[in-house]
Amino acid sequence: MKSPKSTIPSPDGARAAAAVLVVLSSLSVVTCASATRSPIIASIAPTSKPEPPAPPLFPDEPEPSVTAPVATSAEAAPPATPVVPQGSALARFTAALRDAPQRSGPVRVLWLGDSHTAADFWPDAVRKPLQAAYGSGGPGFVYLGLGVYRHTGVKQQREGKWRIEPRQPSLWMKQDDGVFGLGGIRAVPNDATSTLRLELSADSVRGKARWDVAVRLPTNRARVVIAVEGGESHSVDATTVAVGTIAHVTFQTERGAAVTIGHAANDPELFGAIVESTDPGGVVVDNLGINGARIATPLAWERSSWIEQARQRDPSLLVFAYGTNEVGDEVAPMKYGPVLEELVGVAREAAPNADCLVAGPTDREGPGWTPLPRVFEIDGVMRQTAEHLGCAYFSVVDAMGGEGSLKRWAAMTPPLAGIDRVHLTPRGYGELGGTMAKLFIDAPR
Repeated sequence: MKSPKSTIPSPDGARAAAAVLVVLSSLSVVTCASATRSPIIASIAPTSKPEPPAPPLFPDEPEPSVTAPVATSAEAAPPATPVVPQGSALARFTAALRDAPQRSGPVRVLWLGDSHTAADFWPDAVRKPLQAAYGSGGPGFVYLGLGVYRHTGVKQQREGKWRIEPRQPSLWMKQDDGVFGLGGIRAVPNDATSTLRLELSADSVRGKARWDVAVRLPTNRARVVIAVEGGESHSVDATTVAVGTIAHVTFQTERGAAVTIGHAANDPELFGAIVESTDPGGVVVDNLGINGARIATPLAWERSSWIEQARQRDPSLLVFAYGTNEVGDEVAPMKYGPVLEELVGVAREAAPNADCLVAGPTDREGPGWTPLPRVFEIDGVMRQTAEHLGCAYFSVVDAMGGEGSLKRWAAMTPPLAGIDRVHLTPRGYGELGGTMAKLFIDAPR
């Protein structure tokens, strides 16, 4: 079944006034006529054109009023139980959680996804209960230099001009050299006046904070300075790191410390930072969500480079949360199965001892809040593929309550979904994350 191009809003492109759309940045569509694609990726290229996304809603901003359908008592039924296979699908991950207090390092979750993931409401609603139960391992992976960005536990303030590469991070074909670090995005400060200040929340780590900033110098003339406010500075240049490869600058700070990145010259590339607790054990959830991403997006990155960066994280669980953007495309749902299988295979090459969990699409509504059959078609393909690969499967649409659940969530007071008929509100993502976290914590051991 084909989705109408002009009447179904792009998941990351609704311009509705409701700022409940949790998207991270406004990205224009670019044409890469010279880019190459694998046959699989080419076969699932979206045919619908995404629109620029709306601005994000942060927790400290007032929640806008929303005009939504009025819920009846029958419509406000509790959500269905999502599908998560029992047995061995999450056995290694739950064993790692059980042993977290005795581990020298944290239990890490590597979470790839689209805008539902990117704004960090959903991952953080999983992160908080796990860290409350097993200890906080820190904020984990943090993107650097994005114009609009949110990550719980870390505040960023960007000054001056920055260039984000690739120009369209969600694209499903290779761009530039394909080397974009762990998160699929690199940021380049324009000159010495381009600065970035990162401030940790006082409770974001236990003990001190261990930092790992990923940097690449394209030439021996490039440089950048990473400074701890009130503390030491780290000059990153050809005398301190190898030129042309991703280097990792590591250091420690006190809790609640601020770090400034600046004094740049000749286009140093920043691939993100990882912040973890120095105290042993705990849980870390690395959020690798990208606005507008499809299942094929990570497959466009330079494979060996990404595998190397992901391997260094040594995750215990791999999460793949896609599908909602695919609902708005005009691709046969069955074609997503092989692409998901390829993505899981790449991630498993980086983390062969990790369990995996696939999260399907949220519910999505068409004009007049009418159900879209593609939601359930894609949910079914992703479920079957997950079972074939031995991954656990989290049916997001089932967790929301099945067909028409997005309409019911938007009608609630306060609303759990936005009027764009795609995204949830922060409260809605909190409900979704709480359900997922409970499944992890209550899983048989």
